[in-house]
Amino acid sequence: MNIQDFTSLPPNEEAAMVVFEEHSISAGKKAKTAGIVSGAILFVLAVAIYLLFQPPAKSTSKPAAKVPVEAPPAATK
Repeated sequence: MNIQDFTSLPPNEEAAMVVFEEHSISAGKKAKTAGIVSGAILFVLAVAIYLLFQPPAKSTSKPAAKVPVEAPPAATK
């Protein structure tokens, strides 16, 4: 990218701003890369959690019959 004539300042003052403009562009590229990488990592982590921790499938068989529990014998005196 050509960084010249990006302001309405005189050429000698504008030349001093080139360093800051280059740094700003470089920082923007690094931030975009970091955002894409962290987003991809988060997506892979979310898919892994979804696939590894799925809820158990619902059973279509009948539940086991409950066995009645006998009452304890009454205490006698």
